[in-house]
Amino acid sequence: MSRTVLALLAASFVFPATASDLLGGESLSASVDTSAHSYDLIDSNSDSDMMAATSFAGLPIAVSSVADSQAGPGSGSASLSGTRFLNGVTATGFTVASASANSDSGSDGSAVSEFLFSFTLGSSADYVLDWEFAGGGLLVTGFSELSLVGPGNVELFAQDHGTFGTISGQALGTLGSGTYTLHAISMSFATGSGSGSEGADASFNIGFSVVPAPGAAALFGMAGVMGVRRRRFVA
Repeated sequence: MSRTVLALLAASFVFPATASDLLGGESLSASVDTSAHSYDLIDSNSDSDMMAATSFAGLPIAVSSVADSQAGPGSGSASLSGTRFLNGVTATGFTVASASANSDSGSDGSAVSEFLFSFTLGSSADYVLDWEFAGGGLLVTGFSELSLVGPGNVELFAQDHGTFGTISGQALGTLGSGTYTLHAISMSFATGSGSGSEGADASFNIGFSVVPAPGAAALFGMAGVMGVRRRRFVA
């Protein structure tokens, strides 16, 4: 007997445009996806669950997903949360999967947490990208990946983690005008069989923000000075 559960949540918010917010033309996709299976000589049970949210801004967002093979030996769990703030965004994703040998023909579980944020800069800006990955589990661990891609599909930053333990770092740089995509994902997979059980987990935690590049700031400042002088001249 097979059972499938599918849940979909979509939310849409509008971030109020402000003169000081540099991240224009934004779009976002945040999703979590889990599945679990157990294979028996008599019954084969399966379960899947997916939840997603799009276009959050100003308000925090949180989605979660859980699947298990009818309380059988395979299971998966995933969650993702994030916040859009002035000139920046944060996101945290977590996944865990487990599978037991307590099934005639084995079992498996999987979990995926994925964050995708695109934005457009009208002028040059300096960016700061803080990141942290963690991996753990029983016999196996999950995998996480982070990238920042710019105009022309040029990869400006990339980092991944597929081993046990925690790593973290910070990336700094200057972005020109154009459209950029920030992508983070964590995945966990586990398989149970006669040889034993497995469990895996993986997570990411990122923070991204931009400020006007010094050159752009200088231009803004010069424009202000020229405006003042022009008004004084007219007066």
